[in-house]
Amino acid sequence: MSPYEELFEALIEYCKITGYPTFDYLPDESQGYPFIMVGDQINNDVYAKDFVTGTSNLTVHVFAEYNYRSEVATIMEQIQRLIPKFFTTEHYSFALAGSSSNILGETANNIQLQHGRLILDFNLR
Repeated sequence: MSPYEELFEALIEYCKITGYPTFDYLPDESQGYPFIMVGDQINNDVYAKDFVTGTSNLTVHVFAEYNYRSEVATIMEQIQRLIPKFFTTEHYSFALAGSSSNILGETANNIQLQHGRLILDFNLR
């Protein structure tokens, strides 16, 4: 398995610890709120003389109904605290290099939502 896929799967497991429903896809409208979706991933390989390393940028989406903005912020903070600065998957080691976040208002299926995006930057060690 690629290091990026192991990282993606590890991030899903860390998000599940929050106790909120966690997906690697956007569930249909029967799913209640709040929920977490581990989504977008951008990977960059860095070639050294004798090996390949890299970076990965992963976005964790948190969705809740519109009047639960503070819950979205709390869930994103919880995820940030759960992910260790340095961790190892079965075959690779990663370092959390940085993060950024924002919360957007949006409408889906005629429901007003708060959509939190937690963007995490990892280095393959």
